[in-house]
Amino acid sequence: MNELDLESLDGNYYLHQDELEKLRLTLISTGIIKPLNYTEDELMEYIKKELTVYE
Repeated sequence: MNELDLESLDGNYYLHQDELEKLRLTLISTGIIKPLNYTEDELMEYIKKELTVYE
């Protein structure tokens, strides 16, 4: 996230970033979602690869 995005997560406009992180950890620890074990570059490469399959 860029600095402007982080400023929006101050609890005034959206959830505070600490609340968002707590929610993320709760979802992972309860098994509702699985953590991503990819770097941003790896994820983007995977998405590009998958999109070419559907084109």
